[in-house]
Amino acid sequence: MAKRKGGLLALVTGVAVGAAAMFFSKKENRDKTARVAKKAATKAKTAKRKAVVSAKKAVAKGKAAAKKAVKKKK
Repeated sequence: MAKRKGGLLALVTGVAVGAAAMFFSKKENRDKTARVAKKAATKAKTAKRKAVVSAKKAVAKGKAAAKKAVKKKK
């Protein structure tokens, strides 16, 4: 018989997949997971929008400060 390496990883992966299959076999668990995923997506979109807005504000402040410094220099 040949020696087999990596059997532990395959075992852990199999157990994880089996547990997920058991969890998602119930409709109520699938519904809960879908709701949580939608909430997470909404929060991510909101965070992205906030980051973009704050970045735009920072750029605008930087431009204003640069113009002010140029005017002061003249």
